Amino acid sequence: LLTSKESINRFIQIQKNPEKLNDNLFLRQTLLDFIADFANWDNSTISEYLETSRAITKVAHESLGGVIGTRPMINDPFSGGGAMPLEALRVGADAFASDLNPIAVLLNKIALEFVPKYRSTISTEVKKWGDWVKKRATVELSKFYPDEKDGSTVIGYLWARTIICEGPGCGVIVPIIKNFSISNRKDAEAAILISYNKTKLETYVVTGTNANKIHGGTSKRSSVTCPLCGFTTARIRVEKQSNEKGFGFQLLAVCARKKNGKRIYRQPDENDLKILMDADKELIKWSKKIFNGLTAFPIDELPYLRSIFNVRVYGIDQWHKLFHRRQLLSAIVFTNITREAIDNINKQYSDKELAMAIAQCLSLSVSNAFQYQCNIATYLTEGIKSAFIQGQSLHMKMDFIEANPLMEELAGSYAYSLSQHISGLDYLSSFQTHCGVAQQVSALKSVLPEDSIDLLATDPPYYDVVPYADCSDFFYVWLRRMLSSTTVFSTKDELTPKDDEIVQLAERNEKYRKRTKNWFENKMCEALSVARINVKPAGIAVIVFAHKETTAWEALLQSVLDAGWIVTGSWPIDTETGTRLRAQGSAVLSSSIHLVCRPRENPDGSVRVNDIGDWRDVLAELPKRIHEWMPRLAEEGVVGADAIFACLGPALEIFSRYSRVEK
Repeated sequence: LLTSKESINRFIQIQKNPEKLNDNLFLRQTLLDFIADFANWDNSTISEYLETSRAITKVAHESLGGVIGTRPMINDPFSGGGAMPLEALRVGADAFASDLNPIAVLLNKIALEFVPKYRSTISTEVKKWGDWVKKRATVELSKFYPDEKDGSTVIGYLWARTIICEGPGCGVIVPIIKNFSISNRKDAEAAILISYNKTKLETYVVTGTNANKIHGGTSKRSSVTCPLCGFTTARIRVEKQSNEKGFGFQLLAVCARKKNGKRIYRQPDENDLKILMDADKELIKWSKKIFNGLTAFPIDELPYLRSIFNVRVYGIDQWHKLFHRRQLLSAIVFTNITREAIDNINKQYSDKELAMAIAQCLSLSVSNAFQYQCNIATYLTEGIKSAFIQGQSLHMKMDFIEANPLMEELAGSYAYSLSQHISGLDYLSSFQTHCGVAQQVSALKSVLPEDSIDLLATDPPYYDVVPYADCSDFFYVWLRRMLSSTTVFSTKDELTPKDDEIVQLAERNEKYRKRTKNWFENKMCEALSVARINVKPAGIAVIVFAHKETTAWEALLQSVLDAGWIVTGSWPIDTETGTRLRAQGSAVLSSSIHLVCRPRENPDGSVRVNDIGDWRDVLAELPKRIHEWMPRLAEEGVVGADAIFACLGPALEIFSRYSRVEK
């Protein structure tokens, strides 16, 4: 099973001479080689690797003073998606995951508690009920998403928002299209052609090689140029129109897939428009209904966050406005059917915890599909892309795709979301691990005994980069409607809690003006102080952070120091892909910096307060330490901004060993 040459060679040496393991350096290298091999994704569920890793974890814990037969305790107070607590369980440790965000807790409950307890039973039941939801939804929605006359399956409908040209004496409707080209794949070329019959807008789908002759679009940098008179309406005027009058919408094309897999594009016809009118009538009926005190669709406020949530600039001020009319109808139907399924699940299963696990997984598979089924999802390189294609943000897309939610397992469909979810559950159940614990609690509050944690492993908020709670509201507003009959979410909580969220958003929105750099620094210090008290005096912490601005690093590092931690090292680990849209042309880090810390405590757990350093001594030692570190980073291929921030650990190791440094 060994995959690296180093591991194989070392194993051969051990076979020939078992005494080699008495050499501490050789033993250390052997263990590191094992970790490197185990980090290979292909080895992540192989039982021999799992068993070996758990044996090493047990021996290490007991060798460091742990009670015989116990496991080391790992804590992540900013658990988010739960990657670190899950890895802790996988290698044989105990894990306590907590987060302020209810969706994060829901995810962690499934991964850390439900799946280890029920194993493959969950994925089997989720598939059964997921198919039930799909079947019911198909009955209700198929008339609004019909197949083509030749049996081809509709993948989606391509739309563009429209404005009124403000050119002198013009006033025609102009579709806002970034690129007229739909597909340049050989034998499937397609593009949009715009023309005007006097002043009436007409759009056509051009296919074949002629489509390659159509270039450009009507929109550039959010301004819009009229194809008829050539006048360019500035972005600020586009924003004003969208807020005062609202956008218009133009159906541009229908995209379908033949049985042989070939994509075809056609002109929308009268039947397409009639179906849209029928969907509008059905939506009006749903808009008047109330379920468990909640409206059928979310009318909760969608905030403006400068350069992150810019959809608000264009009048999208409520969450339901992220969905075009037929999309909104589809979301309501899926939500309502899922709610019915959950009621049936609660009646049929005597094991209420299992019923809860199935209900939560089912609702997640539905809500996850909505990021592909909203009016800022896009169609790129013949694929449907999520609303979050640019990372944890909601940016306006003037032309978008309305995905067919009833397709079979193509990105954008419910079936695809369900299959991905089940695949994840199967992967989790393959670990065959013990259960962890997940709770909804703020990192500012302590719910663990003092000196009970062996390792704090956490990925805290990245300052001002991600509005975690606001992003999760995209899913939360629908999840709480699906789970309204359960105790998972309170129906009184319109949106996820944000009062104690440790982020810097003061510059993004006046509403968050108290969340300044000082707010972030003070609250992060408070959270890391709570964590340090819970970590054993001889324990350790790994704090992950990534940001391109020194201001953010200053805030985090000051929090780490003030909370009573000594930084003993920092390692950049590649965690980001350079091909993601957010990274292209941006000065973002390709690595996350992993800060290694120890509590600045005495053996009895009290904080060391009398270690006073001399600034001259610190300055004298810094260059030597950095110069030792830089060649090592260069050998590992760490360069640029990554190398600069990777030097923070060695520098702070000298500075943070003191309770204070004086001139």
